[in-house]
Amino acid sequence: MDLAQLRRDGYTVVEGVAGPEQIEPLLALAQAASGVVLDDPSTWDPDAGELLELWDDQAQWDLRQHPPLYEAFVGAYDERDLGVSRDRLGVKVPGRRGMRIHHDVDPHAPPRVFGGLVYLTDTPPERGAFRCVPGVFRDMAGWLERHPGAGIDVVDTEGHDVVAVPGRAGDLVIWDVRLPHANGENLADAPRVVQYVSMFPRGAWGESRDAHVEQWRDNGQARLTPLGRRIVGLDPY
Repeated sequence: MDLAQLRRDGYTVVEGVAGPEQIEPLLALAQAASGVVLDDPSTWDPDAGELLELWDDQAQWDLRQHPPLYEAFVGAYDERDLGVSRDRLGVKVPGRRGMRIHHDVDPHAPPRVFGGLVYLTDTPPERGAFRCVPGVFRDMAGWLERHPGAGIDVVDTEGHDVVAVPGRAGDLVIWDVRLPHANGENLADAPRVVQYVSMFPRGAWGESRDAHVEQWRDNGQARLTPLGRRIVGLDPY
């Protein structure tokens, strides 16, 4: 992991976090849930929704509790007592518009959290890749002084380059939640599929360990490894 880039620019790419054992079940799940067949253009509807209403499939948990993913977030935080998010899969077909540049949180009072996504398909810049504005992040204090009304969806990027962040299937894009970001329009000839995932220190969002455990118990109780039990909160680190 390029920690210097993460600290300076607000994002970095960790290569090869996931392998075929994690990727292939997630691709099968994404296709079954969305109706998008990756090699069948007749199934690609650019007006269909991008995020899938799936949070607790075993394939998603198998990625969340995959040790290389956990170790990447450990490296970002320099601590090991981390919880994990229940985020969704995203499928962006050719022609699907890009998102508006935004912050994940109020940039004036952000928690200490890194967001992330794992590319499940090779994603060059034109295939709806993650986009961000590192120039704003590098000057966050000054930028906030000049833009006191900035908020989650109020991001003035004038004068700053929007950078596309490509990656290969299995790569993790990790970013500071203060970084303005989005994903781009898919101008390529194939869908882009990602699994969003975040890890964070206990209590970063004001939540309790018990709340995480109950959330897992109430939503399918996926099979957990020893690491999985720790990131859910069932067992101590």
